[in-house]
Amino acid sequence: MAGQKVESSARERFRYWFDGFMAKGSSSAFIALTIVFLALFFIISVLRISAIAIAGDVPLQEGEGFWRQIYITFLEITDPGSMTQDVHSSPVVKIFAVLAGMSGIVLLSALIAFVTTALDQRLNDLRKGHSKVIEDEHSLILGWNDRILDILKELILANESEESASVVILAEKDKEEMDDFLGLNLPDRLTTKVVTRSGSPSSLVNLNVASADTARSVIVLASADSGGSQSDRDRSDMTVIKSVLAMRQLLEDDSDAPVVAEIFNEQRRALARSLDPKHVVCLDADDVLAKILVQTSRSEGLAVVYEEMLSFDGAEMYFYGHPWNEMLFGTATYHLPDGVPVGILGLDGEVELNPNPSRPLVNGEELLILATDDSAIAVAPEPVAYPIQIVPSDRRRAFKQERELIIGWTPKLETLVREYSDYVGPGSQIDIVLRNDDSIPSARIEKLNAQVENIALTVSNRDPFDSEQMSQLEPGGYDNIIVLSESGAAGGSDWADAETLLILIQLQELMKTQTETRPTLIAEVLDSKNRELVNQTGISEFIISNRLISMLAAQMSEDAKLFKVYDTLFSEDGAEVYLKPLSLYFETVPPQLRYIDMIAAAQQRGETALGWRRLADSDGPESNFGVRLIPPKDEVQTFTAEDFIVVMAEDET
Repeated sequence: MAGQKVESSARERFRYWFDGFMAKGSSSAFIALTIVFLALFFIISVLRISAIAIAGDVPLQEGEGFWRQIYITFLEITDPGSMTQDVHSSPVVKIFAVLAGMSGIVLLSALIAFVTTALDQRLNDLRKGHSKVIEDEHSLILGWNDRILDILKELILANESEESASVVILAEKDKEEMDDFLGLNLPDRLTTKVVTRSGSPSSLVNLNVASADTARSVIVLASADSGGSQSDRDRSDMTVIKSVLAMRQLLEDDSDAPVVAEIFNEQRRALARSLDPKHVVCLDADDVLAKILVQTSRSEGLAVVYEEMLSFDGAEMYFYGHPWNEMLFGTATYHLPDGVPVGILGLDGEVELNPNPSRPLVNGEELLILATDDSAIAVAPEPVAYPIQIVPSDRRRAFKQERELIIGWTPKLETLVREYSDYVGPGSQIDIVLRNDDSIPSARIEKLNAQVENIALTVSNRDPFDSEQMSQLEPGGYDNIIVLSESGAAGGSDWADAETLLILIQLQELMKTQTETRPTLIAEVLDSKNRELVNQTGISEFIISNRLISMLAAQMSEDAKLFKVYDTLFSEDGAEVYLKPLSLYFETVPPQLRYIDMIAAAQQRGETALGWRRLADSDGPESNFGVRLIPPKDEVQTFTAEDFIVVMAEDET
């Protein structure tokens, strides 16, 4: 009858219980072996003693006695070689000696198999990294992608002044694979210990293994790259948001640990930030890189400036509090032996970059200072140097019509085009060369064309490796040429960088005979290991996108307040960094200048001088391509009118 309960047999119930018992792990196997051993020992002992009693007076090699027979059985079952103690015993006794020995062989084999399996399982668990991390105040990286090495390098530099620091990585990769990769590519870790654990970055259990609740900062990496498919990017965003949710649950309410997350979709970034606006920082790599590409095309040498500002190995930005007592912002720089103030963190928590030099500083506000190290920041009671009296120049750069060429279509291109429309004069033109137009819907191109002002947008499909097709564009006639890296292509970052290098060489060949002004050539490079190869192409500028985003993530993981700084810095609205010729600041450029003189000249234009770039030293990386930030304020240097001041200003005029 349907629904009638069928009684299980005793055998089935025992089998079910035994399966559940053995599923508990190696301890169950050990208990089972012990029970079998005791049962066999008891049975064989009883049978041996009973056989001797029934047989009567039989020869026994090692003598008679109840306990002696039990002890001999124990020796024979634990060591089959002990059967020699019954060589001269009665055949009746030898039967039980052989039985004990054979049972011992089976038990010994089972024990060896058990020990081997348990040891192998334990070693496998150690390789997988399942043991809890015993660290405190460590940097925690959740996930694994192409930026992991650059992020680790920056964190190692940031921890250089600490005696003992640690970085913990939790990713869905094999621990051995992670350790081998890091051992090969990151052998020198200075004072930083790198610990890896294998597991899901969004699992509370795995996060507890990584001691996430005691971390001082957290970086959540995307599992897809910007050139990946939409489904891959969506899955990555979901995983990252789950990790952010898990982290906010684990961290104490009073924890100041920033959580820096890579999220592609704008709406999801807003959702993640809403979880904890004070501590959760969401990075849009495509947006940041697009803005940096546009800005570097406007100022040759700016890529070097950004790389130094974003790295822990160079000039960095720090917030510094002091009883200012209404000291003027423009005056504060003269009282800093090392560094220059570039902004103010107000009492309302908002960051103001490049404020008016006459703006008074209120007690409780913090200066944003570009300095070599936070330990070097101090406010001297008297000015450290005085500038010379200069005749200011009223020269300004004018907006003009420009022609830009962009090779490649990636998710960052649309932002790049919109950014350009804020910089160039009316009637400018942007030509986009697609490598594969099948993947770009015409509706997106039409929508983008309608969004931009001042610009005529044209799109064509050409093979950038075909010199004949590219020569038809006459690349030497453009003001700027940007080569985007299509990272989603088969072959990964190495293949994408190889294609970029070939395109650069092709363009250089096409412009080799051009003796007049040549366009600024900017390239996006993914892997920092290819820096030296790119240098050989002789291009004007290049940005290493993975490295820049890694440096940015590392900076903000150390201080979440820097997010507002960089968000303003990498947009057209507000203050930005430019390299402007000295001739804009002086009616007649003095043959010798000090940094303090440049600061004073920039202040007269409402700008902040960060350093300079000397064209005579701009040939190679040995001289940092001529760029020097925050030099000693009273150091005398020789300049020409063609050299540049690195400034933070409202516009490029």
